[in-house]
Amino acid sequence: MGDEKVVIDKEKLYEDLVNHPIFWSEAPPENSEMHPCYEALQQLKYSEDINSPEELAQANKDEGNLKFKKKLFKYAIRCYTDGIEQKCSNDTLNAELYSNRAAANFHLENYGSAIKDLKQAKQLKPNYLKAILKGAQCYQKLDKADDCITWCNEGLNIEPNNIALQKLKEDAEIKLKKKKEQELEEAKKEEEEKKIIEALKERNLAWKGSIVPSTNDKMVKFDENGYLEWPVIFHFIECGQSYLVPNFNEYSIFKDHILLMLDSRQTIAEWIPDSYTPNNITTNFTLLKMDYQHFILLLKILQLNRDLNYYPNEWKKSEVIIIPKSELAKLVHLHALVETNNKPLNTF
Repeated sequence: MGDEKVVIDKEKLYEDLVNHPIFWSEAPPENSEMHPCYEALQQLKYSEDINSPEELAQANKDEGNLKFKKKLFKYAIRCYTDGIEQKCSNDTLNAELYSNRAAANFHLENYGSAIKDLKQAKQLKPNYLKAILKGAQCYQKLDKADDCITWCNEGLNIEPNNIALQKLKEDAEIKLKKKKEQELEEAKKEEEEKKIIEALKERNLAWKGSIVPSTNDKMVKFDENGYLEWPVIFHFIECGQSYLVPNFNEYSIFKDHILLMLDSRQTIAEWIPDSYTPNNITTNFTLLKMDYQHFILLLKILQLNRDLNYYPNEWKKSEVIIIPKSELAKLVHLHALVETNNKPLNTF
């Protein structure tokens, strides 16, 4: 009996070894049934009785890295957090735990949380280039060009030829320059609007609101001599067309622009019929009951009209009609429309 040979089933032995947790190359899926041997190994691995805080921190870091590679970022964060909570005395290891947790949060777009961890990592491990680079990337995502440049400069002081930091800094500087240019342009526009509103008051033109009158994206503005230029739309109702005069000077008369419009029939306003001539039309401002206004100044019309309310969809309130002298002539509506953002405005 003692001489009996033991027959080993090699295939079964191999299967048993492969399926034993000690030979697993990776952890089982989350929430799967726990193999008894794997559970025992985990208890040994994370036992506070037989492992030091540093060993536990390292074990959690390694586990977190495995989760990170699988893009299981929430589980990775949990592992790195467990490692940080060991409060081991190894500053470099703690810095890596904070940096890795920041990287996981970065992928989850938790940029604020990532920056907090990266600041902590830098305190624990000065000149930590990996953390500095990730911090610059976080600030780039948050559209904070100033902070991004600061972190890039810090990293470039350590490694001047770091291509990633150089590119980040270059992009941030371009964005910062555009932002400052935009702020200057907005400040300039705001100052211009204040001056225009003051000019309206000086001309006894009532104005309510904080937005300068505009039409078709054309705004009231000053010319080189300090006179106001207004956008005015001439509506040719029968033709179904409109003619925009973007720079109608307040001291210009309507006749000047009527002549220019009629002269443009060979170029940009081919739709104006030949029957429209300066000599067979007269003007009537219906609300003012005033006729023959060809020679009146725009400023005078605005001052006479100062108490009217102009609305984009209520044409008759600001309607100026050009009436034909001849029965065969066409009827033309001239409408000084003031609109902004398609919202009703009280003007003049």
